Amino acid sequence: MSRFVYFLITTNMIANIAASLPRILLSGSNNGAITSMALALIFGVFATWSVIRLLSSFPGKTLPELMETYLSKWLFVPLLLFFAINWYVSGLATLITYSDILLRYLTPEMSIYSIVGTFILFITFGLVMKGRSVLYTLEIILVLLVPIILYFLLKVYLDRQLDWDNVGVAIMNVNSFPNYTLFTASSYIFLGFFDMLYFNKYIKKK
Repeated sequence: MSRFVYFLITTNMIANIAASLPRILLSGSNNGAITSMALALIFGVFATWSVIRLLSSFPGKTLPELMETYLSKWLFVPLLLFFAINWYVSGLATLITYSDILLRYLTPEMSIYSIVGTFILFITFGLVMKGRSVLYTLEIILVLLVPIILYFLLKVYLDRQLDWDNVGVAIMNVNSFPNYTLFTASSYIFLGFFDMLYFNKYIKKK
């Protein structure tokens, strides 16, 4: 399997863990968060395996190309529009979340327009890049940032202010029935494989 598959999945996980997922899980920590995350893990692994297995049968083909080949036009166009809207909403939600994080904690004196404008500038640069160049850029960013992220995660878990009693309280609710909102939010971090629906044309088998 190509290393880029792991990069796409890892990037999606990091992006969502740092965004709104912790807030959602904390709000439902006593309402089936543990069981929801466990089910999301099973679902995410199965969905990832299924999509990778499916795309491996069509090397070099993207989802739009496959739909255009095997679906009639009246079904192909609405489905393509549906996926496009979903990807747009997902990206917009991530943009809003990260802009809010920067404005609240890192650059409170900076204008929201400057923050959003900077993000849009980088997004536009990514749009005009070739797909393979995007994958190589993603690889470089991950190699540089993952050690830093691991360092900060270690700092968080070793911090004396971390209240392990609250962690224990959340674990005590392991017998709670899964919550749909928490399940879908937890599942979202495993959906990095959806990016393969486009980047499959640049990913070669190893």
